[in-house]
Amino acid sequence: MRIPSKHDIFASLGFLAVLVVLFFSGKWAWETYRNPTARVDFARYPVRGIDVSAHNGDIDFSAVAASGIDFVWIKASEGETVRDSRFADNFAAATAAGLRVGAYHFFRFDCDGVMQAMNLCQALGDCKPGMGVAIDVEEESNAVGIDSEVILGNLDTMIDYLQLRGYNIVLYSNKDGFIEYFQDHFSRYPIWLCSFSDDTPSSDIDWTFWQYSHAGRVDGIKGPVDLDVFDGSMAEFMRFPGND
Repeated sequence: MRIPSKHDIFASLGFLAVLVVLFFSGKWAWETYRNPTARVDFARYPVRGIDVSAHNGDIDFSAVAASGIDFVWIKASEGETVRDSRFADNFAAATAAGLRVGAYHFFRFDCDGVMQAMNLCQALGDCKPGMGVAIDVEEESNAVGIDSEVILGNLDTMIDYLQLRGYNIVLYSNKDGFIEYFQDHFSRYPIWLCSFSDDTPSSDIDWTFWQYSHAGRVDGIKGPVDLDVFDGSMAEFMRFPGND
């Protein structure tokens, strides 16, 4: 039986070290691919925010505010019947912590627009989101095979209903969603754009909010959280949406 030499041992250790480095490099690359984060110039975009739902669990909004976060979008509802179980508690706690608050609704392609608007209004109850309500329009996790005209019609009636109720509207999507659903029909509304392009989300889309990460870390929240910025100064942000 051959006894391994020092050279053999060092070679084996070196090979093992290479495997470890490759493993963690691959893990980092996979996590980066799954949860990309753009580089943001906070001197250019000083107003920082997050968006949350029940998925984020218990949140210490006082710690969130103390960490430099200025605003939060909170999920209120989805489709015709789904309501976020933590919305009311999150809204109250975020408001008490001094954060500016908006509410958002996940828009379902296969659901009636008025029914979705009514569900959102019922979820809001007496809550008055100072930043208005955002409608999240995206293909991921949504119904497939729905004609674009049906989607746009339902979105239009939802917006009309909410505006009649006095809510200011913000529309959320990624670049593809903007082109597909907003560009020719709803670009007059403030756009909340999801993009992982560094420095700025788009040079040809007039956006107001930029969601630049799905994997942020913020004091007061366990686990990853979505990160956002506002396109403007703090003074401009405090005037948004202009009539609250």
